[in-house]
Amino acid sequence: MTFQFNNIQVSRRYKHFDWLHERLVEKFCLLAIPPLPDKQISGRYEEIFIEHRRMQLQAFVDYVCKHPILSQCWVWQHFITCTDEKRWKAGKRRAEKDEIVGANSFLALIVPERAMDPLSMQVSYIF
Repeated sequence: MTFQFNNIQVSRRYKHFDWLHERLVEKFCLLAIPPLPDKQISGRYEEIFIEHRRMQLQAFVDYVCKHPILSQCWVWQHFITCTDEKRWKAGKRRAEKDEIVGANSFLALIVPERAMDPLSMQVSYIF
């Protein structure tokens, strides 16, 4: 899937979404995070399967973008903006070593002084 955020275009494979999902579930275990589509071994190159999975991943992306906590998470920001392979790997290592996970993640939240406008956090997608 390829999407664009703030004029930064990135391409992500299913395995990248799988990694992101694991990080979000680990970090925010008290939040409801929708599941990713199942992995599939046979028929994964068929047009119908690809389109169905794309729609499911799009729904996941839309959910995260609209969520007031997940959309501001460093791991999500890294996922949608990192274009450099070296920085991508360094960010993955950083996320995998994150000690602020589970209920502790809520201790690190900073409440904004004014309400956030959810419409200003839009992401455009290119397929």
